[in-house]
Amino acid sequence: MKKVPVLFIAFMVILFIQSCHENSNKYDSLEKSIDSLFIQGDLVGFSAGIIEGEKLVWTMTRGMADLKKGISVNINTLFVLGSLSKTVTGAALMTLYDKGKFALDDDIDLYMPFSVRNPNFPDIPITFRMLLTHTSSLYDNSKYISSLYACGDQTHISFEEYLRNCYTPEGSKYDSANFAKYKPGESWEYCNSGYVFIAYIVERISKQSFPDYCLASLFTPLEMNESGWFYNSLNIDHIAYNYISEEEAKKEQGHPSIDPETINGKNAVCHYSWPGYADGGLNTTPLQFANFMIMLMNNGHFKGEQILIPETVNLIFTPQNVQGMGSSPRYKRLDMGLTWWLRETDTEYYFSHGGGGTGITTFAFFDPNKNYGAVFFLTGDWHDKAYDREIFDLFRKHFKN
Repeated sequence: MKKVPVLFIAFMVILFIQSCHENSNKYDSLEKSIDSLFIQGDLVGFSAGIIEGEKLVWTMTRGMADLKKGISVNINTLFVLGSLSKTVTGAALMTLYDKGKFALDDDIDLYMPFSVRNPNFPDIPITFRMLLTHTSSLYDNSKYISSLYACGDQTHISFEEYLRNCYTPEGSKYDSANFAKYKPGESWEYCNSGYVFIAYIVERISKQSFPDYCLASLFTPLEMNESGWFYNSLNIDHIAYNYISEEEAKKEQGHPSIDPETINGKNAVCHYSWPGYADGGLNTTPLQFANFMIMLMNNGHFKGEQILIPETVNLIFTPQNVQGMGSSPRYKRLDMGLTWWLRETDTEYYFSHGGGGTGITTFAFFDPNKNYGAVFFLTGDWHDKAYDREIFDLFRKHFKN
């Protein structure tokens, strides 16, 4: 047997150690910057991950999931996503598009037992594309939606009942204020109810409940094994509580969703929901959501399975030239794909989506050209401080380096 020189072995060991050291230092600056935000005392829990290609290459957790029980955040801690959930709701619909069940510019009335029209433009149909890009000319009835939020799962009103109440003339909450003065498809106005329509139509086409359809078409093949829309389908001890400051809690004194006990200057918010949960009620982890992102970043492919065909994924991330989104000095271009927002600078091209609620902020983004991205969830109360933007910028700086 040929002997390997001792010096060569020593050299290879040194290279291996250096490689490990360099890899461990790769994220030091990012982690220290995130840690510095915790010192300010506004944040309670944090969980994040970075994706490169087909892999989750980095994770970070900080803080507490449950202050009362002393439970720290770990990589398996679940968070409620808020509007980031819409990316999953939109993807569920697009799996049906894959199967030829509808066309993007179809009138949604063709798929429902009732008609929805903007009374200002009764001859113009509302389409799937409009729902996916917030250009349907439908407005949320915010007062009604707020009245439906409560602790725990809220299933006493179906998607159909809620939608009929707001958007059909015989509905108890029907009002001209639920509709824009501009034509469907003409301009952008963020509308949560559009994604309740999407979930409802998924049920109508698939003949399954929305949670069951998501489980079969997305969560199971993507190994999102502890992700769900209903608390009763999850281990409640695995879900992080949202937290608000004692100051904010005092303003809502006696509110049934807020724990009156203050711990470290924070009050927990109950695990809440509403009957239109498909717009923001998904609970998952960055680890599991990363699988969803990996699928989208790799032409619908995940671990040997084709979840969405490449042409459909390409369509999801085709800019739709949406009007009325406004402008930002931070970006030279703001637009939408289907569900996902496009943010473009001279050197960056990101699709992203965020979410929020009482005491929670979530955000995910990726560059389809460079095939990397990140996702992060955080709990706490920060008033006018834009921690989501700060952390997004920290990740952008990391990727630039």
